[in-house]
Amino acid sequence: MVGRNELHQQLRAQATELLVPLVAGREQSICIVDPPRSANCGDAALLLGQLVFLREHFPHATLRFIDYRNGGSEAMRLIANASLLIFPGGGNFGDIWFEPHAFRVRVLDRFPHVPKLQLPQSISFSDPAKRDRTERAIAHQADFRLCVRDHKSLAYARAHFPCEPILCPDTAYFLPAFERDQPRCDVLALLREDRERRAPHEAIFAQLQRAAGGSIEILDWAKPDSNILSSLDWRLDRLRNVLPDSRLIQRTAFWLREQYARARTDYGLAVLSRGRRVVTDRLHGLILSSILGIPTTAFDTADGKLAAFYDTWLRGAPNLALAERPDDL
Repeated sequence: MVGRNELHQQLRAQATELLVPLVAGREQSICIVDPPRSANCGDAALLLGQLVFLREHFPHATLRFIDYRNGGSEAMRLIANASLLIFPGGGNFGDIWFEPHAFRVRVLDRFPHVPKLQLPQSISFSDPAKRDRTERAIAHQADFRLCVRDHKSLAYARAHFPCEPILCPDTAYFLPAFERDQPRCDVLALLREDRERRAPHEAIFAQLQRAAGGSIEILDWAKPDSNILSSLDWRLDRLRNVLPDSRLIQRTAFWLREQYARARTDYGLAVLSRGRRVVTDRLHGLILSSILGIPTTAFDTADGKLAAFYDTWLRGAPNLALAERPDDL
């Protein structure tokens, strides 16, 4: 059994050892394809972790990005001239969140000879046709590295895709070892309200009321906000479509994207810190709580990615538990 700081450092070191060789020698002009800009604090933590990794190990790399919403012809030229395309990690490799994945497949189809690195993802397909479409796109790649973040996704990728997948920890573990704020309630229940929800929230809340014997706060952290950074980011889309090579526009857009991710990550860390304990069905609620050292009980998601990640990296870690049903609380 390892302590939380030791666990954090182990997973960070393992991810570093795996990812550095996949980028080395191809960092001259990196294009990040569709970096997240949603209000979801987990997506924000992923983006920040990926940027920490790239800047720490490849400080002279040129970083640019495009989104699936502004993937016009000029943006495609930016991809064509890249020395490496990086697809961010997360949980959208599949058909639960298909728009980002469909754009990934279009990029694979159009630029098969540009080297590509998919950072650690959870894989989930319910439609065999969409899975087979992805398989055909991967089959035509000259240089494509697929990283997955759990054993379940590893087995799936080996069974269905013509590449050798790499098992790697989540890139949020590149974030520093934050210190938590002082708690203000006994239990913080971070429970998702989107299509990945599986856990019975009402039963969880009723069980917490019976068992916790103290104050409980329940919320989700992915609701849209009116952050000025996000608003400006969206407004720059049209300019980036017209002038994707403009260094000023790229630098401004990248700065806005990163600052918004930082603001959402800080918010997420503050949310988790409110509770002496955390109950969650968000994977990054579990991951960030493990970095903060907050005792956490987690419930699985509809696609099974939380349980798969827990079983791969976190089982046996102190103060982290996976619950099957509300009575486990």
